[in-house]
Amino acid sequence: MIRRIITAALSLSLITGAAMSVMRCDTAIAADVVSYSNSSVYNEKVLEMRKHFLNRDKEFSIEFPSEIYSGFDDLRLVISDAVTENGNPVGGDYLKKNCGSMKYTSYTGIDSTVVKMSVNYYTTAEQESELSEKIGDITTSLDFGGGSDYEKTKAIYDYIKNNVAYADSFDDELIFTAYGAGVNGFAVCQGYSLLLYRMLMEAGINCRILPGTAAGGSHLWNMAEIDGIYYLMDVTFDSTVGAKENLFFLRGTEDFDEFRPDAAHEFDVSSYEDIPLYYEYTRGSDFLSRFDISPTAYDPDSPPVLKANMYGDANCDGVVEIADATLILQYLTNKDEYSLSARGRLNADVIGNDGVTANDALVIQQVDAGIYTVDDLPLNE
Repeated sequence: MIRRIITAALSLSLITGAAMSVMRCDTAIAADVVSYSNSSVYNEKVLEMRKHFLNRDKEFSIEFPSEIYSGFDDLRLVISDAVTENGNPVGGDYLKKNCGSMKYTSYTGIDSTVVKMSVNYYTTAEQESELSEKIGDITTSLDFGGGSDYEKTKAIYDYIKNNVAYADSFDDELIFTAYGAGVNGFAVCQGYSLLLYRMLMEAGINCRILPGTAAGGSHLWNMAEIDGIYYLMDVTFDSTVGAKENLFFLRGTEDFDEFRPDAAHEFDVSSYEDIPLYYEYTRGSDFLSRFDISPTAYDPDSPPVLKANMYGDANCDGVVEIADATLILQYLTNKDEYSLSARGRLNADVIGNDGVTANDALVIQQVDAGIYTVDDLPLNE
């Protein structure tokens, strides 16, 4: 029987603001910040926030120029961008789930606002360092060699499945962490999914953590990108269900729950609506629609052949617009901070057969201006 899976309540804590009498209270709105989001100053503040999170700094302050800060909505954008996916195994979703409750106090002067942050974390910098060493030892023992992404994913998945036990006691918060799973060998779904995320990302395989419900309770599971397409995984279930074969490994949207329909996974981000750490889930288009998720399980004997599904749609949100051109230019300027999925790179090559270049962004801008239509793309075909 699959046991009821729970997640840490602290990971869902709302950020709270202790507003001072001098707190800015003008007519600027969050949309104003978006126009500054590509500025060097804005990006500096995002990186500064991220550095504090990665260092596990519990108390810190960040000074914002007044033109890019006008209150909580603006702070929410900065926090969200600080924990966005950027290919760092200890960033993105991993960082989101290692930050607990937050509080902030803001002090506004004539030209700037100082935001003082207080953050609780599930692990210390020392524990993360110990976990890194442990993961290095595990990876060495698995000996990936020249293995494919599928083979690496299966080796990591099987290791976690066979070496982590579901926690019987909830007295220790470490069961909600990759440290609890990888070092102590005990975890709940959050710890399982964090360890899988961390190890796959270390192996160069894109992975995400998905929140929702399953088996009658709150739950977390993963999806990973193999051959340019995402597949669903639940190592917690496979670790506890007791079956010899993996039942929840690299499955599709249509067959993920075929072996246990009574414990079906339901993706749900409604509880994250007002939490800055998870603003990525609720801002813009439907979160899952941004990914190419296979409807059926991965077949290692017949891997998929990825093709563009909408030329110009670089961010894979189903619409060709200026945002796609912007993302291409950001990606070309700083690939460490801005990424294109495998499908996104194919969609972005609107000129055709020359890879992603600034000229592709220009053509998309021309589509937006009506010079070309989506049906004209790719231009060289």
